[in-house]
Amino acid sequence: MWLLYTPRAELHEFQAGPEAVPGGFAILSHRWQKEQSFKELQALSEECKRTGANPRDRAHWKIRRFCECAESWGHKWAWADMCCIDKSSSSELSEAINSMYRYYSLAEVCYAYLEDVPAKGWSVPVDPSSGTAGPAGTSVHFSPFGRSEWHKRGWTLQELIAPRTVIFLSQEWMTLGAKADHAGLLNQCTGIPESILTLSRRPAQFSIAQRMSWAARRTTTRLEDEAYCLMGIFDVNMPTLYGEGRRAFRRLQEEIMRRSVDPSLFAWGLQSPLDQVSEVSSESTPCPWDHSSSAHLFAESPDDFTHSREVSFDRPQHFDGEKWLRLGIHVNAGHRKVPTFTNTPFGVLASLLILRISGDLYGMLLGRDVAFDPVVLELKKCLSAQDAPGDVYHPVRRRRLRATDVAGSDDVD
Repeated sequence: MWLLYTPRAELHEFQAGPEAVPGGFAILSHRWQKEQSFKELQALSEECKRTGANPRDRAHWKIRRFCECAESWGHKWAWADMCCIDKSSSSELSEAINSMYRYYSLAEVCYAYLEDVPAKGWSVPVDPSSGTAGPAGTSVHFSPFGRSEWHKRGWTLQELIAPRTVIFLSQEWMTLGAKADHAGLLNQCTGIPESILTLSRRPAQFSIAQRMSWAARRTTTRLEDEAYCLMGIFDVNMPTLYGEGRRAFRRLQEEIMRRSVDPSLFAWGLQSPLDQVSEVSSESTPCPWDHSSSAHLFAESPDDFTHSREVSFDRPQHFDGEKWLRLGIHVNAGHRKVPTFTNTPFGVLASLLILRISGDLYGMLLGRDVAFDPVVLELKKCLSAQDAPGDVYHPVRRRRLRATDVAGSDDVD
């Protein structure tokens, strides 16, 4: 791990890792521009050794101001992604990306620099039509803070969640407060629960679907980063392969599936509760490995989890059979097992409860939304899976199951 020595903005290596940094370190969260890279900063340090100048005085303004800010708060060491990673080394880049959540979680403080937010009136909602202060009740999304691009980027999600302390800085590098102080405001801007922002709950206490929903509608410059920026949030590691495109998000989901018992990973593509049912053609039954079809078990991007924010997961020891009884379905103790999913050459081998309704099959994910409506997979048989060792089904859609849907349903298989 390379760190900046804040009085001089010089890079020093700590081979023992972030835990071994004396006095800890500060860390920066920001939106990238054309700051100096690792090698450019190293070259600047070598040049200043010959001239006797302080390299911090000649560093990019953001690096200089970050070092000055960290030093003024008593931090001798600091880390910033634009200049503390040697990106010319693919192995070092991959290691840093896999370690980044850990870096942010171990930092003494994270400074979130909001270049598009002025200190004056930063939280005042502005009427988008007039550009003046909006009337009472105007959404916080119209304030400079709420409109900041920082809230819309993929990498800043973990940079908000992982550190214990996040201090927001205006474009003038003035303090706007800490994430715990603005938990309600941040919840409105990002959808992340206040309990996460105040450290009363950990991300792992939320379902996979809920955590994925926090990343919905965030953007990354590189397509692969929409997966790589989520590895720490799901506590997984995998090689980074720039150029693989959306396959990165598929690999992320496969790794999560391998490590987790939470099947809400597959509770994506839900419509909003007010628009529950969409028409789906039953004529086409593509195989699950036919990637020209949207009928996959895995999502294409985090955006598919937009309406999964309220989908929780009932673990076996907390399984609530009452919610099924309210729907007229009896699930006995023998059926109360966590669904399992395993990759095979023919697709994913799933072991889960199956509900038959008027001849249709629904896989029960043991997830539920805020109204306690169970979330299920509607399944159709794949007629073209000729080489598979048994019947193959593909998910047609995900949906919330309600009492009107299950009147006259058969028993649970």
